[in-house]
Parts: sequence; structure tokens; C-alpha cells
Amino acid sequence: MRPAPMTTTILGAVIMALGHGVGLLLLGRFFAGMGTGCIMGPATAALVELDPARDRVRAAVIATVAVTAGITGGVIISAIALEAGIAPTVAPFLVLAVSAAAVLVVLPLVPWAPPEVPPAMLHPTPTPTPMPTPMPTSRAKPGAWALVHEAGLPFVVSCAGMAAAWMVGGCFLALGAIFARRLAGIDDPALAGLTVAVFQIVAGCTQLGARNRPPRQLMIAGTALMSSGLIAATVAAAFGSAALFCVGALFTGAGYGCGFSGAAGIGSRSAPARGRSTIVSYTYVAGYLGNLVPVLILGVVADRLGLFAAMATLASAATVFGALLSLAVLRLRAAS
Repeated sequence: MRPAPMTTTILGAVIMALGHGVGLLLLGRFFAGMGTGCIMGPATAALVELDPARDRVRAAVIATVAVTAGITGGVIISAIALEAGIAPTVAPFLVLAVSAAAVLVVLPLVPWAPPEVPPAMLHPTPTPTPMPTPMPTSRAKPGAWALVHEAGLPFVVSCAGMAAAWMVGGCFLALGAIFARRLAGIDDPALAGLTVAVFQIVAGCTQLGARNRPPRQLMIAGTALMSSGLIAATVAAAFGSAALFCVGALFTGAGYGCGFSGAAGIGSRSAPARGRSTIVSYTYVAGYLGNLVPVLILGVVADRLGLFAAMATLASAATVFGALLSLAVLRLRAAS
């Protein structure tokens, strides 16, 4: 992994810490997001390569738990800074910059696997492994389209699952605290922020508890839980019930954890060994698009029709998209 993405992340965090206008905040978010996007794919692929057993499912679980822990930590740090009045618009970004700088310093010390280590098998099999045959050194590296074609339908389902999970997760992270304060009656801003943190904690615990479950089952369960949780949270917003909103957040977090873990597992298993980082990066690109576009749409809906309409739109979209995704997973199971 090259140091440039970490440097870009640090630059983005510093700009957001020092910026006082919308323009600088957007610029800092651009650099931070670009650095994060460049890190995710290679980091997930490196987890597979560094695993002694080349266990892709375990690598995917570690990656998703790490992402969840990072997001949860950011929300908790922001809530503490806000509640204690410790530079709430600066401290979280400085923590991010220091953390990225620490990784940048430690990165050269990591004992990476030598390049001659053979790649992981696509599908473990109990039959004896044949003797390897030497491959020609002049073999051209496959193009992106060839890798996507080889990954096939599981790759498409993985991208759709990532988009669905990040749609719910991104919207809840961006608007969950606002929903809690203005619709569910949780007036304390720090407590409303911790509601979002609990959402992430539940998601991480769900990923750990379900790490041995088949990814397809996880994705189907995740779509059902996300839809149920968002519907419950919407009903809570309609009646101003903080308790029901928290229950909805718990179900949504569990669904997000299942859906994210299932999509990552399917994507990692579908990735050809010679193009693992490319395929995994594409699945995360789909996740980022699922994170970006719906948040913007919900922002427009909230401005024009109100917060409750935005929340109802999110619940409806998650329910419809989740049903279509479940059908796609069932088709994938029938085709295998």
C-alpha cells in the first residue's frame, strides 16, 4: 500500500479542522474521501494476502468491522467533544489526522508477504491439489472488464448489496442525529449523536457474531432487518416516540451489519485472485455511490417536504431496494 492515500487523508482532515466555510469543508471532505477510497480496496486485498490461510471471509469480516469501529469512534469522539465543549468542530478532525499519520509511520514496518507467495484459491475444495504448473512470465495482466466478466453475477449482487447497505448506513449517519432530535424528541445533541454510535456498535457486533454465516443468508437477513428498522423508526418519528426510534435504530444497525458483511463476503469470493484488489475496489466504489447519491436526494426532499418526508422516503427506498436485492440473491443461489 502506497503512502499517498494516507497523506491525502491527513490533508483532508487538516483542511476540515481549519476550514470555517462551506467551500473549505467541501474541499477537505473531497481529499479525505479520495484518500479513504484509495485505501479501502488495497487494504481489504492485503488482509487476504497476509492471512496465513488466505481466508477471504475472515478478511472481509475484519475489514468491515474495522470500518464500523472507525465510524463509531468518530461519532463517539464528536459527541464527547460536543458535550464537553472541547473544540467540537476541530478536535474530531485532528484525531483523524493524527491517527492517519500514525498509520503512515508504521506502514513501512509491516512485514508484507513476499511476491512469490501463490494467490488464494477461488473456491476451497476437499480434493487433492494438483501440482502447480509454471506460468509464462509474459502473461498480460487482464483488463478491468475481463475481471468483471470473470467475477460474474456474484460481483453485480455484491455491488448492489454494498450500495444498499451504504445507502442506509450513510443516510442514518448523516441524518440520524437530526431525526432523533427533531422527530423523536431526543433533545440533547450528544445523546442524539450517541444514538448513531449505538447504531454502528450494533452493526459491528452483528458482523462479528455472523462471521461464520453464509454471505447470501446475511444479505437477505440484512435487507429485511434494515427495512423493518427504518419502518419502525419512521413510525416512531410520526408519534414522537424516542424509545421506538432507538429500537428501530438497533434493527437498522443489525441489518446494516448483516448486509454489509454479506455483500463484502460475496464480492471477496467472486474476485479473481489475479485481480482481487481491483474487484474489491469496485465493490467499494458501488458502496460510495450508494452513500453519496441517496444522501443528496434526501437532503433535497428534507428541504422541500420536511424531515419526516425524508425519513419516510428512506424507509420506502430501503424496502423496495431490499426486496429486489433479496430476489437477486435467491436467483444467484439457484444459479450456483
